[in-house]
Amino acid sequence: MDRNTKRAEETRKEILDAAEALFAERGFAAASMREIARRAKTSQALIHHHFDTKVKLYEAVKQRFTDRFDVERPTKGAALDPTFIISIVRGYFEFLRAQPNLTRLTAWARLEGDEQAWGASDGIWQRAGEWVRRAKRAGLIRADVDDKLMLVVGAALVQHWIDHRAFLCRALDLDPDDPELDERYLVQALEILVRGVEK
Repeated sequence: MDRNTKRAEETRKEILDAAEALFAERGFAAASMREIARRAKTSQALIHHHFDTKVKLYEAVKQRFTDRFDVERPTKGAALDPTFIISIVRGYFEFLRAQPNLTRLTAWARLEGDEQAWGASDGIWQRAGEWVRRAKRAGLIRADVDDKLMLVVGAALVQHWIDHRAFLCRALDLDPDDPELDERYLVQALEILVRGVEK
């Protein structure tokens, strides 16, 4: 790769980093191209050169999150036993925990009425649906459980904790600085998801 190509890629990344941070902080509507350029230490003209419009820049930021999500990672090496379901939910939990801007961006998207798919997110959900059907065929999930709703429940267990952790810690008198808290929550949530709450 020549020096100009490398610099262009670095500039594109700096723009995406600045845009991701600003969209997460203020939402799409309140984030200006001028402020993105200032944070990226570049010009608005260069942003337009790389992304054309603010909408296309926003789409590129969203696409980058789906690019970061390795759709196969949660099930790599997972045996087709109850740990298979656990590995799917745990993989999603770890991904969201490592992407704090994603939670803020999705909250802003909901507030701003953005119902568009995020990059390859439809494909990710379809792949996750294949995992659930595979687990169902192996007898790990009851036949009467709706595959799609099972995905929603698993995602909700993760998403609600990630989105509302600070509030829940305060409301339930949990120590937010406890280094084991996320793991305790995840183990409990997975236990309920896999085995239920009946005695």
